[in-house]
Amino acid sequence: MNTFWAGKRCVVTGGAGMIGHQLCRLLVEAGADVVAVDNLSRGRMSNLNGIDCEFVYADLTNIHNCNAIKGADAVFNLAANVTGMHYNRLHHAEMFRSNMLLQMVPLWAAYMWNVPLFLQCSTVCVYPHDMSYPVAEMEGHHGSPEPTNAGYGWAKRMGEKFAVWVKQARPEMGIAITRFSNCFGPADYFDPETSHVIPALIRRTLKDDVVKVYGTGNQVREFLYSEDAALGAMKVLEHYPVGQPVNIGNPDNRISVRDLAYEIQRVMLYHYWIPQTKPLHFDTSIEDGYPRRGSHIARLRAATGWQPTTGLFEGLEKTIRWYLDNKELVEREIQCSQ
Repeated sequence: MNTFWAGKRCVVTGGAGMIGHQLCRLLVEAGADVVAVDNLSRGRMSNLNGIDCEFVYADLTNIHNCNAIKGADAVFNLAANVTGMHYNRLHHAEMFRSNMLLQMVPLWAAYMWNVPLFLQCSTVCVYPHDMSYPVAEMEGHHGSPEPTNAGYGWAKRMGEKFAVWVKQARPEMGIAITRFSNCFGPADYFDPETSHVIPALIRRTLKDDVVKVYGTGNQVREFLYSEDAALGAMKVLEHYPVGQPVNIGNPDNRISVRDLAYEIQRVMLYHYWIPQTKPLHFDTSIEDGYPRRGSHIARLRAATGWQPTTGLFEGLEKTIRWYLDNKELVEREIQCSQ
């Protein structure tokens, strides 16, 4: 039995979010004393129901709000302003500013207060448009991030660089950097203005007679279930806190957006959540972004002896079921945001 996290005080920023609440739960189950920190801009208090952890409401773009980090044994920095590609491409300044602060400020607080372990959560959006498929970590230093995600991608790339420099300044501080593939799962965010592709397609498939898909549908993406992302973060911080990025993705979950839309319908038809297949409409006025994106995970396997295991069909089942069980809450959130 692994006792690495037992008795450790672990702070999870973004702890009420889709990945954050899964991480809080897994850390509590591993025996850690957990503090979830969130400003609830996308996270929900209800996500933490049944998880024995402390909650601190805070805006971590201001260092004076980072007191929860003081005295921590480990900080998992999942705090981020995360939206879908359509929103990202129209709000580069906002995405860069907010995500740059959410990476610099908590890490600087941890540095000042001598926190021994820190995880900086990054993304495959740091990679350039012409990246290899699958892509290895070294290409995160090449060229520029894909233009449709430029503000977000540059912020995450610079957040990684800041983590490397902090590691150089204090070599004894364990710093891990994780690059997640496209994450999805229960407690995702379904607002049509800012949601990622899976929650957007789930909601449209249940709601509309014709399902709108952004782009040509030919773009290929790799999807990572939220619980796998959380477990991967724990394993990388435990085994590889060396200030080098590690891809966390699931090669078995690579699929075109067109086929993803049909896979979502297949799950719904299997459970009788929809009565019949619905036609797709491809909005080609919106760019595809990366033509193909998938992560090379040899470094993850070598460092941890682990890789993600949750398949796309299983993950979609759990995500759709969560949405159906929480539809009233989700639709109320969407109305309040408009």
